Amino acid sequence: MRVLATLSAAFFAGSLAAEPVQVVTGTAPAQGLTARVMQGVGAPTMILPIGADPHFHSMRPSDARALGGAQLVVWIGEAHTPWLEDPIKELARDAKVLELMGVEGLHVMTFGEGGGHDHGHDGHADGHGHKEHGHDGHADGHGHGHDGHADAHGHKEHGHDGHADGHGHAHGDGHGDGHGHAHADGALDTHAWLDPENTVLWLGAIADALAELDPANAEAYRANAAAGGEEIMAAAADAKARISAAGDIHLVTAHDAWRYFAEAFEVEVIGAIGDSHARAPGAARITELRDLVAEYDRVCVLTERTTNPGLVEAMQADGQALAEPNGVLTEVGADYIPVLLGQVATAIEGCLAES
Repeated sequence: MRVLATLSAAFFAGSLAAEPVQVVTGTAPAQGLTARVMQGVGAPTMILPIGADPHFHSMRPSDARALGGAQLVVWIGEAHTPWLEDPIKELARDAKVLELMGVEGLHVMTFGEGGGHDHGHDGHADGHGHKEHGHDGHADGHGHGHDGHADAHGHKEHGHDGHADGHGHAHGDGHGDGHGHAHADGALDTHAWLDPENTVLWLGAIADALAELDPANAEAYRANAAAGGEEIMAAAADAKARISAAGDIHLVTAHDAWRYFAEAFEVEVIGAIGDSHARAPGAARITELRDLVAEYDRVCVLTERTTNPGLVEAMQADGQALAEPNGVLTEVGADYIPVLLGQVATAIEGCLAES
């Protein structure tokens, strides 16, 4: 009996040791990347329901329980999900918290920078399908006007001095629209997962955080992160080739969220219907966009599931396709980023296929 008791105790202790780390993520990008790193070891729990607006969410009892039991919380950051900051502080006091926008070496952008959203209508590059109206010409070869350069490690340097402190929080006017997701010029743009190199960096940071909490599986986490990074870069290369083959397509997006994608995949976003999910555009904005669309050949509107079809029709663009920065997904798995990149490429590729 004593031997059996000893064996039972040893088995029970081994079972406890085998329990996976309890990980909670805020939104789909963090969930998908964490799921890839944990593949074969455990699975994270996501707070925000699929398809919900990441900028506004009312915490449920199940969310509170998940945070209360978390050993690790992985989220984009307060600028992306302002409703999650206080619950993390109050409910996940004993958990390790990884704020992805604060990861060292991350390529970060601000609203008003790049992506083609801020054309003044007095200086567009011709030669990329732009109809000539006597403009003086501005921007670089793709109309983006970026000033970043890759350093020896492949990180793009933009010299920002006000977007993120050690926790990835935006300062200055970064959160001043009353909705917790300001799109004012100079505010931190948190849609950083649309740059594949950023997601590869995040995989490594997630693996390090998990390895610290669970050294026994450190090798598995880091191997998963490396494999996941290869999958993402392969998907990115495929998406870029498909988008390039579609020719010069100018994009109008549902909301201002695509500057990372525009830079990474060398596409031109000429405008956005709204600056955020929170604000519906007025008649003057739609008229402005319609006039802008008329200046370009081959304009595609990237819509979201909540986009008003009437607004899209009013712009008189050449085509439209569904593509969302969080992905048009029914579930968020370990292949989240590769699937997302493929979805966007398919949308752009097919938008004007018959035009």
